[in-house]
Amino acid sequence: MIQVLHRATRVLEIAGKTGRVSLGELSAATGLRKTTLCNILRTLTDLEWLVKDETGRYLLGPCVSRLAAGPLRLDVVRDLGKPFAVKLAQAIQEGVVISILQQDEVYVLVRIVVGEELVVVDTPHRRPTPYGTPTGRLLLAHLTDRRLQELVAARGLPGADWPGKTSLRSLQRALAGIRRCGQAEDISADGRTCSVGVPVFGPDGDLWAAMGVFLPKARFVGKHKTRVVAELHQAAKEFSQQLAAAPRGKDDRPCQTAP
Repeated sequence: MIQVLHRATRVLEIAGKTGRVSLGELSAATGLRKTTLCNILRTLTDLEWLVKDETGRYLLGPCVSRLAAGPLRLDVVRDLGKPFAVKLAQAIQEGVVISILQQDEVYVLVRIVVGEELVVVDTPHRRPTPYGTPTGRLLLAHLTDRRLQELVAARGLPGADWPGKTSLRSLQRALAGIRRCGQAEDISADGRTCSVGVPVFGPDGDLWAAMGVFLPKARFVGKHKTRVVAELHQAAKEFSQQLAAAPRGKDDRPCQTAP
């Protein structure tokens, strides 16, 4: 087992240094037979540590990106996203949140409450469940099937946090609908608050965060409802564009500069 781990680690190191590597190149670099490497590559690909491109070459997969992105992505999303959240809250005079998914947990990075003046909280805090809010559901909707299954295995099904989603299949159907629609909506258990979440995409084209609004149900009607949703989508679009346009650091990730 230890020998297999050493071999797999060596394969990942080579893929990381070369960018894209073929089976033959790996065999030459490691001294391993191609049949042995095929088994290792199959496992690493199944686990998303590697991906195989259309030419048959291997490169580092999303599992590596998730591990590397963690704390840095949180800071980038919070610092770049806060000005967009403040601008949106000022425009619609309703509450705004920005959330991110890390290690099967949903964290709220920015929360703005509108009163006589804006109250901005930008200290990350964890939601008790990933299922209970539109932003959380939006984040789950963009997971791969494998990642979603892993999350459900670790956290269980939604239960009371999302009524009616009593099986993995029903959860997958609901999340697929959110993904197609491009937004998630919900009404609080007491029926008093409406909330909407939309996606924010990073420079790699993957979902990096979700931006949402929350407001009294009595105000989520007519022209105001239409305007709130339209402004939310526009803010998320501009936030995504800012992430894509932000100056890059040495690690090729967006630097933390405000728009």
